[in-house]
Amino acid sequence: MTTDNTAGIHPQLTLLTGACGLVGSRTLAHLHAKGFNLVATDIAPPKPGTLPPGIPFIQADLTSLADVDRLFDYAAPVAAANAPPAAYDFPLASTSNPEHKGTAFDAVVHISAIAWLAPGRTLDARAWHANNVVGSYNVLRTAVERGVRNIVQASSMNAQGVSYSVPGRNTFDGFPMSEDTTRRPVSGGVFLAALADRQMDPYGLSKHEAEIQADSVALLCPWARIATLRYHFVCEDYAAARAQVTARDVFSWVSYDACARAAECALAAPLAAFGGHEIFHIVAPEIAWEGGLEEGDRGREGEGAERPGTVALLARWWPGIPVDTRYWEGNARRGVWTTDKAERVLGWRHDV
Repeated sequence: MTTDNTAGIHPQLTLLTGACGLVGSRTLAHLHAKGFNLVATDIAPPKPGTLPPGIPFIQADLTSLADVDRLFDYAAPVAAANAPPAAYDFPLASTSNPEHKGTAFDAVVHISAIAWLAPGRTLDARAWHANNVVGSYNVLRTAVERGVRNIVQASSMNAQGVSYSVPGRNTFDGFPMSEDTTRRPVSGGVFLAALADRQMDPYGLSKHEAEIQADSVALLCPWARIATLRYHFVCEDYAAARAQVTARDVFSWVSYDACARAAECALAAPLAAFGGHEIFHIVAPEIAWEGGLEEGDRGREGEGAERPGTVALLARWWPGIPVDTRYWEGNARRGVWTTDKAERVLGWRHDV
């Protein structure tokens, strides 16, 4: 299976947010090389020579309503702008588009977020959370009300509470984990996860809330589809992951290239592939851990170096959580997050 999808969609014009970030810039370059017409945006201007030639750039703060409206007012040289449906089925008092304006964009890839802090840098948790949550809602809500029908949103496995949570306080329902593992139904059929025992850090909480926002937007505006891509510990390759991934990361990772291809697959998936809001795990199929079960032994190389299996690592570092060992029959190094849904629905695989 490849990411080539001849029966799929090829948007006329795609807005990509977070274009100057690590994942965003790689995704931008990949989509550009695949022939997508793009407009890039970020809160700060790109360094000279970093954007592919010919891609328009608009500097914008996604927490600013004026900036977001200006983004979607972009006048592109396309045949016709998309338009929202003729009649809204929700009160105009709560609309962000009372003039029923359209937009030149027929797709959005929303990657913009504060994802990590460089060593030595600090950030007020309130500002971190507000940036990610408000920015995501502004982009998604504005896009669908302007008539955009194809949206890809970057999320994270940290929406389940993983790498940034306080050690010892986080838990999971069981291993392996599918997209539904921590989004279980509650009263009324609305999908929510228990916040108190999952997300303790501003980043993980913001990603969880961005997923709930996507649920809300898709329910309100059924003409749009939203694909949320959960990345985790994005690295250049296996060698880089093996040197950095820890037990708190549940031994897992994903490559920059795989993230970029996932965005392509989600954009190009046929209309019949999915609708509404769907979450997809975008993670490497095998763990990145060598050298023994202990952190101090991790990364040791050479002849005779251990390559422990996932079940043994889970028993050592995540004791007490149910493990369905059948999942690891035939491949002892499989990751803890399943990717079957992304493969089946989007035609995505990590290394293809």
